[in-house]
Amino acid sequence: MKILKRILIILAFTFVGLLILVSIPLIMFSKNYKVPTTQYSETETYYMKHVDNEFMALVEDETKEFMHTTLSEVYINQFIKNELFKDNTKYMDEAYKGELEYKYMYIGSSGAMKAAIKGIFSDIKEDQIDIILSVDMLAGKTKLYQTGVLLRVDIQNEEGTYVLRVNRVVFGRTRLPLKNGLGMTNYIVKKLNGKTLDEVINGSLPLGLFTSKDATLTIKEDDVVDYVQQSHTSYATLVELIYNNDLLQIDVIDDGINLDLGIGKLRRPNTDPNRPIFTPITTPAEQAAFMMDLNARLAAGIITNPTNPYVDLNEVEANQILDYALKDDVKFEQEFPIKISPTEMVMYKMESSNLFLTMAGNVLKLHLEFTISRENIVKTFNIQLNMNSTIAMDGEDIVITMLDANVSNINLSHEAVMAIVDLYNPGMFVDGKLVVTKQQLNEMFYGAEMVINDVEVINGQLRLYYTFTG
Repeated sequence: MKILKRILIILAFTFVGLLILVSIPLIMFSKNYKVPTTQYSETETYYMKHVDNEFMALVEDETKEFMHTTLSEVYINQFIKNELFKDNTKYMDEAYKGELEYKYMYIGSSGAMKAAIKGIFSDIKEDQIDIILSVDMLAGKTKLYQTGVLLRVDIQNEEGTYVLRVNRVVFGRTRLPLKNGLGMTNYIVKKLNGKTLDEVINGSLPLGLFTSKDATLTIKEDDVVDYVQQSHTSYATLVELIYNNDLLQIDVIDDGINLDLGIGKLRRPNTDPNRPIFTPITTPAEQAAFMMDLNARLAAGIITNPTNPYVDLNEVEANQILDYALKDDVKFEQEFPIKISPTEMVMYKMESSNLFLTMAGNVLKLHLEFTISRENIVKTFNIQLNMNSTIAMDGEDIVITMLDANVSNINLSHEAVMAIVDLYNPGMFVDGKLVVTKQQLNEMFYGAEMVINDVEVINGQLRLYYTFTG
């Protein structure tokens, strides 16, 4: 009897020991990370509504320089949900309330034991972001265990590159060494959907590169520019100017990320030259009338300067010639709708003028104006690109060479201007040169009794030196 009692005691202690050995890790790694489902049901278009309000304020107040917007925690978490789990259309849809897909964003492979993701979401604090994965282990529809992983990420700005570095991994209730924590997270993620942590994160991010080896997400400002240029051509010029001239300020705050865009500093000032008012030449009759007047002046020029005749064209006439040569090839127009509430969509439009020129003294300038408008708003936001240029003959072509430029008080290099112009009309400028070809000149000056020998700007007029053939 004593032997049996002793055996039972040993078995009891063994069982309790095994229970402790099993339960301690289960307790250590168990945690109920509550998913912010209320954020998912909030109006996801709030951010764009805020952008819309800021744009209207920018248009109405000509002294306003910055558009202030906040990427709220709600907006970011909804973006994560929509991008990572867009294949599960049943999630939080009342029509499927009795199904597992209603409660869980993602359910792992079928079998006796299933891993179900309740959510991946962010918790934003000043200069750091917590990214949380919440998981339940299921047997059929019964929850057996709950756990999750928290990645704490520090945010640093290193010379135009934003580096988000993981500095803490918490598995359940237990903080793990960084290397082990990332390894375990990678293992869990791969078991859930067959992809590595790097593949999941990089596959869901529109830009940037995550590397689990050194626990960093790197986003370069150039990457942001390229992404915007590819996804929203209309914004590309503005983003190019904003990034190249430090007009963007980013600040991580509690529950969000503040973005301040200095787009108001690009506003076309009243001192910029206006497009000369002229009647475009669009018909053969208008072109013939222009040539009839020009031929009379060419004949008079022979009498005035027989050895080196020339004719001076004013800004209106010079712009008529440029407009006729380019036609509408330079103009750009694009509409883009913005959803500002579940039931309201507004239409924005960005368009450009054709190139026009101004002349003052011996200086020739090319100008290109961009206009951003919103439906139901009379006022527009205008940006004008002003290009200092020279003009000369190259064989039988007229060549206008762009030197440098400015937008408002911001000076732009030759390379920056070419990058901007090429977004809207690739090939219009070649090595910074706009060429009005012999063929275009022949079309414009059809019926003119002259051959152009040279060209220059003198006293605010375009002077054409010619040989009279009449």
